[in-house]
Amino acid sequence: MCFCGLRAGELIPLTWSDIDFHRSIITVNKSVQKVASNIYRVKTGTKSGRNRNVPIPKWLIQEIRYYMNTSSSRFVCCKSNEDIHTPSSWSRLWESYNNQLSHAFATVNQAKHSLYSPQGIKIRVEKITPHMLRHTYATLLYTSGVDVLSASKLLGHSDVAVTLKIYTHLNEEKYVVSIENFDEYINNRFFKK
Repeated sequence: MCFCGLRAGELIPLTWSDIDFHRSIITVNKSVQKVASNIYRVKTGTKSGRNRNVPIPKWLIQEIRYYMNTSSSRFVCCKSNEDIHTPSSWSRLWESYNNQLSHAFATVNQAKHSLYSPQGIKIRVEKITPHMLRHTYATLLYTSGVDVLSASKLLGHSDVAVTLKIYTHLNEEKYVVSIENFDEYINNRFFKK
């Protein structure tokens, strides 16, 4: 999600056959839809209705290939019983991920508590959601110079205006930092004695 921009609903039904290891590309062509309190149904097409091919960074394709060789599930990101995630198993997966982050950044005394029962472990890292990883991907595209039209296709946005809004927001943040740097330069150069 962080380095290919998949939505959670696109990662859950992703199968090994959706990955072209020779070309280092993920074909995103399906998603999940919640049909009952704890049941996902795989549906053809993505949220925007557009299928897309997303390049996979070289280092990541090696990790994915290694993981594939150790997996017997047809799903890339599966439950422990190798079946497709349910809404509750997906929620538990993210809760566990957030607990692991807090445990990793816990103090020595806090880290003595079990990772799976994090009593006494203060939240050291704010809760991370799957969508935050997708936003990170958009930010990485922006900072690496990927143009807005290409980013829109890679993110699978139905309208380039959505991507443009993200890029505009990132550009405004960059503008504020640039002005702060300018102010600091002027103050140091002309007004410090």
